[in-house]
Amino acid sequence: MEIQNRRAQAQQLISAGDDFFRDEQYREALDRYQQAQRLDRDNAQLPAKLAMAERSHRNARGQTVRSTVGMVSWGATRIISEYINYKREQEARKKAEAEKAAEEARREAAKKKRENRRAEAEPVEDKKEENIELEKETETPPENSRAKKKVK
Repeated sequence: MEIQNRRAQAQQLISAGDDFFRDEQYREALDRYQQAQRLDRDNAQLPAKLAMAERSHRNARGQTVRSTVGMVSWGATRIISEYINYKREQEARKKAEAEKAAEEARREAAKKKRENRRAEAEPVEDKKEENIELEKETETPPENSRAKKKVK
């Protein structure tokens, strides 16, 4: 009697496992088939049902992982892309700021050069004017010197 009871329980578990399998709840189906095998080791259907449930569970889990990875990788790709764009913009801003600073430094250097040239040119012009004035004072006009020579 006990063997028949165990086989009846195993058959109920197999039926429950089949129901879970049809509903694509492969883990639950696998559990029911394993319980049935513990009760009735001689059942010829169980090894095939266990193998099919394990394969289906593994495929479903793999599909879930692939879809999750697909979603995560899409999100990660988007985030990485945004980060790279941010870094490029930041680099472009730094480059523009450096170019602006270099341009300002060039302008400042050119301004200083112009100021130095003016400062150097002003004393030379002043000296030229002073030299011309001194020459005028010390020189006698050329007409007067001829007239004096003729008179002698």
